[in-house]
Amino acid sequence: MQPPVEAFLHGFAALATGLALLLIVADFIGILMLTRLHKDSRAILAAERQEHVELSLLMIRHLPANSKTNVLSEELPLAKQVITQKTRKWRWIVLASTVLVLLVGPTAAFLVHRNAVRIAAAIAAKPTRPLVDPLASVDGIWGWKYDFEHSCAQNPMTLTLLDNRTKLTGRFAKPIWDGHEQTSGFEYDIVASSPNTLVLSVAGTNTETDPRRRYIDFMDANTITFRRSDIPTARTGEIVRCPPTH
Repeated sequence: MQPPVEAFLHGFAALATGLALLLIVADFIGILMLTRLHKDSRAILAAERQEHVELSLLMIRHLPANSKTNVLSEELPLAKQVITQKTRKWRWIVLASTVLVLLVGPTAAFLVHRNAVRIAAAIAAKPTRPLVDPLASVDGIWGWKYDFEHSCAQNPMTLTLLDNRTKLTGRFAKPIWDGHEQTSGFEYDIVASSPNTLVLSVAGTNTETDPRRRYIDFMDANTITFRRSDIPTARTGEIVRCPPTH
């Protein structure tokens, strides 16, 4: 759990970043609006000089319905006044958002960078899984850590390497239901061994024609899990080495 100050700074960094992005969007919209207002202002000036200008859309944009008289000499000053007011308003919006971006942006950048540095430091400091030689560690008595029925106290499992460490057997203190039948244990052929992982196949199967594998993964020398290649989501809970009394 993050300390209160760290949690606050993390939340403030997210808030500052979001605010900076909103202000940048406001700046962009404001510049677009000022560009259009400038164009409309030039069109009105051209109309005042008696030049031929299309003003219908301009009048729709800037004159409310109750101000329209359909008399160009009356509508032009009104439209010009509205455009002037809108221009003044959008200039203030762009100015204010630009100033706020200049104030908030560096703060957001600093906090985001600070969080990134802290996250990188936390990842670097995270303890790595110790390297375990499975063949040197798998022998022994094991029990499920969070399953009492298969725990060290209730029904431990003995793993034993046989035949010059080419086979692995497992024997339970009491028979268990494996989903199909009552069984007292299992036997696997060892296909491969690498740091922290033992690769197994069901004893007697042809590994060239049967791709199914069982894996024993070592979290450390005293904690393992089992998984299957044919059911990728199936993984046992933590299985721990039992105390010497077993």
